[in-house]
Amino acid sequence: MVEPKEMIEYLQLLDMVDDLDELEIVDEEDAIREIDQSLLLLQQEDTALAEEKPAMVDEAYEKPFRISRTTDDTGLRTTNMSDGSKVVSGADGEFTYNANGALIKERTPRFQGLQITKEIDPMTGAESFTTNYRTTIDGARINQTYPGDIRTSTDVAELIKNAISTKMSFEGMNLGVDRDKSGKATMSASFTGPSGKRLDAEGFTNLAKQFKTMDKKD
Repeated sequence: MVEPKEMIEYLQLLDMVDDLDELEIVDEEDAIREIDQSLLLLQQEDTALAEEKPAMVDEAYEKPFRISRTTDDTGLRTTNMSDGSKVVSGADGEFTYNANGALIKERTPRFQGLQITKEIDPMTGAESFTTNYRTTIDGARINQTYPGDIRTSTDVAELIKNAISTKMSFEGMNLGVDRDKSGKATMSASFTGPSGKRLDAEGFTNLAKQFKTMDKKD
């Protein structure tokens, strides 16, 4: 049997997973569920692309993929992408450069659950920030993203209140709230059982209807 860690490394090579940290692996069962879900999504994407993509494909249509990765003696890792961009990561964080060599994104190392991302417009030099926070409370994993840089915010409570993404998972239950630029919220919910079967919001609704029908019969 292939170990989950080996499978994740294989998925990384396929460019299905950009960062191990994004998977938030807790144990082997969790890893297997994440891998199964990733493989299923990839199959669905491949099917959709096969049906929709024209015979002549513009290079810009394709998502940039990893073509090489090297690590020097100091531990600095450089990843070269197919579109000419590169990502350099090390103890100081992660830095993304476009094909012209301009810095377009910076990401700090994660410290006490916090990570700051700065995106830079190469044309205007305009900067935008987001703050991501991950923690575990009584076994529940929480992942929140806020607009702005929490290090320079004068009103942290306001920053947290305006979270653009909040996700929580506990023993197979996953809840999420995402907000667009207008402030409109979209909620999501799913449950993954011990067998690995996933039940989403639509599944919950159908299950509730079944119980309601059974209740009427009784």
